[in-house]
Formats: sequence, C-alpha cells, structure tokens
Amino acid sequence: MIEKEHTAVTEFKSILTNKLDKSLIEIKLFGSKATGYSTPYSDLDLLVIVSEVTFDIKDLIYDVAVEMNLKHDVVISPIIYSKIFFDTDYLKHTYFYKATEQDGISI
Repeated sequence: MIEKEHTAVTEFKSILTNKLDKSLIEIKLFGSKATGYSTPYSDLDLLVIVSEVTFDIKDLIYDVAVEMNLKHDVVISPIIYSKIFFDTDYLKHTYFYKATEQDGISI
C-alpha cells in the first residue's frame, strides 16, 4: 500500500473500533493489495467481521468507507460478515474464504 492508502485504512479501523467497540471482531486486507498484484487503479478490499450484521452497522461501515475515500482519494471496498456466518462450513469451502485466510492481512 502507498502512504495515503495506509493512512486511510488506519483511520478507517480507528473510527470503526471507536464506534463499534466490541462488535468489531476483525478487519483484513485481501485481494490484489494483499497479494502484491495491484495496479494504480486497484481498490482496497477490506473484510470486516462483526459480531452481528445489522442495517445500522452496515450503514456505519459504508459511511466511514465513503468518508475515507473522499478524504484520502482512495477506494475502500468493505465486505461485511458476521463472525458466526464467516465461520460456517458453507463459507469455509468458498474461494473467497480460502483467499482471505491464505492471503488476508489483519489490519
């Protein structure tokens, strides 16, 4: 990640940590930025795992992402899952799960 991306992701995590408190379980960078295959046009794919996904929590996460995008001229693309769903056998057999577990970088 370049400096402005690192700053945006750090601030994104800080805001979510303060606003979601114990509901925020983990944030992981995945995709091309995590694997080193990004281009100047690549977005920042962030897996956000929370204790429970609600409309208010999703709305907050997307609002913070948009705020960071505008403030730092980056594109944060959050994918939101509850901890319970992310740990299901169904999801564990998907390429997405395997990629985030293998290449994902905890933020």
